[in-house]
Amino acid sequence: MNHVIDINSVSLPYSRTDIALKLFQASLPGEKLTFRQKEEISFYLQNFAPEIYKAGFKVNKPERKVSLLFSTHPVSLEFSKGKIAGSVRPLIDFQQIVNVNNSVSQLNIGVGAFIYLGKHLGVAAGITRLWTNQILSEPVYLTQQPGGSWNRYSDGGGDFAEWFGQISWSWKWGMIGVFKDRFQWGENYHGANIISDRAPSFPRLRLNLNPARWMEFEYYHGWLQPESIDSAETLTGSGMEVVRVNKYMAANLVTFKPWKYLNLAIGNSIVYDGQIQLAYFIPVLFFKSVDHTLTHGIDNENSQMYFSISSRQIRHLNLYLTLFIDELKISRIRSSEEHNFLGWKAGLKVCDFPLKDLSFILEGTRTLPGTYQHYAPSLTYENDGYNLGQYLRDNSMEIYTSLRYRPLRGLELAAGYTFARHGVDYTYAQGGAITTYPVLDPVAWQMSQVDLTASYSICSNLFFSLGYQYRSTRGDVRYTPPVYLGETSSLVAGLRLGF
Repeated sequence: MNHVIDINSVSLPYSRTDIALKLFQASLPGEKLTFRQKEEISFYLQNFAPEIYKAGFKVNKPERKVSLLFSTHPVSLEFSKGKIAGSVRPLIDFQQIVNVNNSVSQLNIGVGAFIYLGKHLGVAAGITRLWTNQILSEPVYLTQQPGGSWNRYSDGGGDFAEWFGQISWSWKWGMIGVFKDRFQWGENYHGANIISDRAPSFPRLRLNLNPARWMEFEYYHGWLQPESIDSAETLTGSGMEVVRVNKYMAANLVTFKPWKYLNLAIGNSIVYDGQIQLAYFIPVLFFKSVDHTLTHGIDNENSQMYFSISSRQIRHLNLYLTLFIDELKISRIRSSEEHNFLGWKAGLKVCDFPLKDLSFILEGTRTLPGTYQHYAPSLTYENDGYNLGQYLRDNSMEIYTSLRYRPLRGLELAAGYTFARHGVDYTYAQGGAITTYPVLDPVAWQMSQVDLTASYSICSNLFFSLGYQYRSTRGDVRYTPPVYLGETSSLVAGLRLGF
């Protein structure tokens, strides 16, 4: 936003190599940065020693005479020898929420490792397990807490474990690999509306290409965890065996950069069941028209399209808009009685203006009824029961605003406000009238939340936070974890030793 580096933020997370490259570019002499920004760049570059070693960046860092080193900044075991470099890092993530009537403790522990074998091959793997005395991320809850396949306790608590990993081959202008991770598609500062990272991770074949400065391309084919049972294959009685319907997802996203600091993205995806289709492994296709050829009108697919624009052309300002389309008919656009299946998110961020190290965010989201639904249970826009899109699901709206100040290296003071509404969960039946149902009328659930938070980075992968949260929730109690029912004032403390 200060025109020091140019990024494409429609797809997250960034690779470690890309982050290291951008930090290195920003650290070059002549860049106009504040004193705090220069300190933070040097601070966080220490987190990317394997990438620096791999790429051969020349930074002001002493030569290491040993190939194996336990580091406290970041907390890790790092190794390098010849063309091999890597790191082993722990994860300890603890959060405590305390109010007058309730208390929630969450502890997530794990370990992860990554290694670069030369300049092209990268491998990463890890496992985490989360324990909590009160589950905050059921599929029905309207929260941004990460979901999982819970082992539920009788007292309302639970735990789940999650593996993640990747093996990838990269070259100067591209990468291909097999991944199992959480990721996001869609410009946002408060929850993506194309693909969010709330649903559990799923394995996927992934391709990224950057053949020219004016274009980027991303594709994946994923294996989703279905909820639907295949009644024809499931055995009942004493030899009961549950067989679930196979469920897959293919998606592509191409970003055009006609001018510097302007990104225009367009993509489409398809959720399908049954047998795996080789046609959906062709990255550049428009998948809905392919389905018409493959199935001859039989409904065993659920397709989507999306558009995104992000402009950082005005210094200190980021303007963005993302549109998610599940179904669009021209006749409904001007109709007062029907609506299409759409969701959009728009916002802005002002950074370092009018004061240095101060930023302001304003973001709005609106999703019409039926957008993330499908009348066939095996084709829902979900993984393991969790919606893949915006965390409020369809028939909802949200306004989010935040003011953040970073006076010192590693210290952030933030104040935020969120107002959200969710309407009735209409039933989407084949041939039904969901396109005529009113939007957010009646309102089934409403939430207002104020957050005051202070966080500090002790080292480049160790963070501490302390905050106050006021929350008022009204409506259907199914959508809210017990700790947040009614009006609550909570102290929230967290400590994260991350990867």
